[in-house]
Amino acid sequence: MVTPQVVCTVPDFPLRLVRPVAAGGWGDAPSVPAPVEVRADATGDVWITNGYQRIVHCGGSDSIDLPADGPLRDFAVGSGYGLLFAEGLRWSSGWQLDGDFDKILTDGACLYVSERHGPALFELDITTGEVYRALQRSPDAGKPFLAGGRICSVFTDVDAGQRGIEIISPTGEVDRIGMPGPKHYAALIHTIGFDKDIRGYAKSDSTITRFSCAGELERWASVPADIPPASFQVDARGRVLYATPADGVTVFCLGD
Repeated sequence: MVTPQVVCTVPDFPLRLVRPVAAGGWGDAPSVPAPVEVRADATGDVWITNGYQRIVHCGGSDSIDLPADGPLRDFAVGSGYGLLFAEGLRWSSGWQLDGDFDKILTDGACLYVSERHGPALFELDITTGEVYRALQRSPDAGKPFLAGGRICSVFTDVDAGQRGIEIISPTGEVDRIGMPGPKHYAALIHTIGFDKDIRGYAKSDSTITRFSCAGELERWASVPADIPPASFQVDARGRVLYATPADGVTVFCLGD
């Protein structure tokens, strides 16, 4: 099992309190700190936000002020930075792309956005925001991730009772690799990312599982159970990053 290491602590991080739905949906639950989203840029630097006030550069003095005109769906840093809101994507150089998007994928050179309620993925010019092309993922593919220049996701074939890895190459070719057995079907539900070697990482309760195209399945690390899968980040090197909002924010790293 991999042991978490502290990346940085931000003692004056502006916490945002949210009120979760009480168990069973009855009554009021006490307010808790909002989850902190972690992103690594192409150089390996780490950025965090809870969607309130600003995005903070861990270990540095840089920060990105957030506008107060809507909840932040996603953000990414690389050749500038992008902020994704309900009305579309805004890039730091000034361009904006309107649309109902779900995720930003960038490695500092390539830039994609995924549609919110469908399988399409749009490749953009990072300088102008112009749409180069649309890539069609399979309808049963889950959230996309950019790994080693390829688009990776876990697909679920309900009829076959099988999950597996879908890989889209830079030329648009689609490759699907099925994973055998019920253990893979259960473990790959909440995928949090892929590294450059197309090893996937998934979270279930307090466990991070690592899996590969060869069918390997490894119980890799233990993490806090209350951190949602969307708050984790897997970078190209295979580092898994997450943050805990208590006494400021502490960012942890799993892996080298």
